Amino acid sequence: MFSFVCASKWVAFCTTASLGVGLATVIGPRAAIAFDSRLAENVTVQINGYSQPDDGFPGGSGVIVGREGDRYWVLTALHVVCDRIPMREPISCRQDIAENRRYRIRTASGQEYDLMDVQPLQQTLDDPDLALVQFESSQDYTLATLGDSDHAELASSIYVAGFPAAFQTAGADRDFYLSQGPVVSRRRQGVQGYTLIYGASTKIGMSGGPVFDSDNRLVGIHGIADTDLSGQSETGEGAQVKSGFNGGIPIDSFMQLRQTQQVEVPNLSLDNAPPSQAPANIDNPQTAEDYQTSGTIEAYEGNLHSAQENFNEALAIDPNLEGTGRLHLQQGNLYFSQGDYQGAIAEFTAAIEAEDESGMAYNNRAVAWIQLRDYAAAIEDLTAAIANGDYDARTHYNRGVAHVRQGNLQAAQQDYTRAIQLDSNFAAPLNARANLALDEGNLEAALEDYERAIAANPNFADAYNNRSVIYNQFAIAAYEAGNVSEAIAQMERAIADLERAQELFFDLGRSMQYQQVLSNLQDLQDNLQSLQGEQRRRTPTPQPTRRPVPQPTTQPTTQPTTQPTTQPTPQPTPTPQGDDPGFMF
Repeated sequence: MFSFVCASKWVAFCTTASLGVGLATVIGPRAAIAFDSRLAENVTVQINGYSQPDDGFPGGSGVIVGREGDRYWVLTALHVVCDRIPMREPISCRQDIAENRRYRIRTASGQEYDLMDVQPLQQTLDDPDLALVQFESSQDYTLATLGDSDHAELASSIYVAGFPAAFQTAGADRDFYLSQGPVVSRRRQGVQGYTLIYGASTKIGMSGGPVFDSDNRLVGIHGIADTDLSGQSETGEGAQVKSGFNGGIPIDSFMQLRQTQQVEVPNLSLDNAPPSQAPANIDNPQTAEDYQTSGTIEAYEGNLHSAQENFNEALAIDPNLEGTGRLHLQQGNLYFSQGDYQGAIAEFTAAIEAEDESGMAYNNRAVAWIQLRDYAAAIEDLTAAIANGDYDARTHYNRGVAHVRQGNLQAAQQDYTRAIQLDSNFAAPLNARANLALDEGNLEAALEDYERAIAANPNFADAYNNRSVIYNQFAIAAYEAGNVSEAIAQMERAIADLERAQELFFDLGRSMQYQQVLSNLQDLQDNLQSLQGEQRRRTPTPQPTRRPVPQPTTQPTTQPTTQPTTQPTPQPTPTPQGDDPGFMF
């Protein structure tokens, strides 16, 4: 497995041949070919938004799939061109973003074109996160050939292409990036259609980019990264280790939507033949690559001991195995999951020295430093991660957590805000920023962020609990103002939030938080009864809410969260079976 960056100016440009109108071209069986990185770059485009320079949009990617005359069709992820309003069906985009941001397409030739049209293929939250966009050009551009994603089976090799916002770049300044890795899972169901899971590294800005098989055929659209594979994290706010596993939407999902929605894409090129390169032999590994792939799959499935054995075999056969940085990264993740943070740091350091996974390794080493309470080292590593191209919302969020632990709340707020700019539906920094606002006494700002966090992740137990604190304080203020009816209404909201938090903490197995919520819930129910009695009597009584105000489980006045159930801080991908959130590779 490997990854590399191609400078656009050195890539020969390819032209497309034979353009019909409205028909798909089917290519028959052909001789095996080696993967062509130049062809991959020629069909991959940047999607850039131009509005406020600091609006946090780093840009996305897409792939050219159709043409009619001077009009080209590009397939991408809907979230690249639509800032979706959470929990809204049918899918709706924030109009202020759509109106104020002008999207442009940048091709491999360096030419830029206005994005002419956005055609959402995702209608509901359960539909695949796909969209078609168009641009016009008289220049000839290569069209991607669509393969059969059913052939992208377990242990087969895939390539993810796109334009990451690395090394502090964004928009048109991004370079082409190609990453190889094995398919580690083919899920029956996945969040917004992301059922093709692979061990190829990706970065922010690559969303919407193509996933190719070993013969350069399009088998998926990339769009989701490690901790997001099962949606938002369900626990609180610890720093997040990055697993290195990412997800795409199989191209067959696009073909099904194209048929059911009667979407016309002229001159689709199809080739459904099996790939010329066989999957790695994971049942009876023989080569270093076989063992490496087997170990990667075992790590993804949580079989830590078997994964470690396979990685050791791979290195024993070939100590200079290509992609050793990723191997050290996975070994570091294994040590981390076992609570051996020093061992994890040693492996993450080896991954950094191997250079091919340095950004992610810096992030993960920083999280290990946080476990060891060396927050200065963590901040240094997270800053290096950003400088080395690991430029996404989670990296800034993690640095915010480290700043809070150090007591630098202003720096933490800046990082949380930057994380939210990069991903407006990332619940953890919204909850963390709300905690800071609550600590400052800014209840309205805290309430707004808690509500956004819950909208982004309806199963976020901490946010429900913390919002109940706001409602309880509103109840106290209403009572002191003599408005008993309003105090009752606010107290009922607080109780409803605590009841929801209680259910979620129980489901997550977070017993300490569950017991704390039970105690707080009893206090508020007693207060509500006192308020209701006062309303019936219509006479003043001792203030029922003078007992101590229940504190949020995440203790916003000190640090973003109490310790998660399974790991002290990291919050990576939940298991596909929906187990407790814990460390998954």
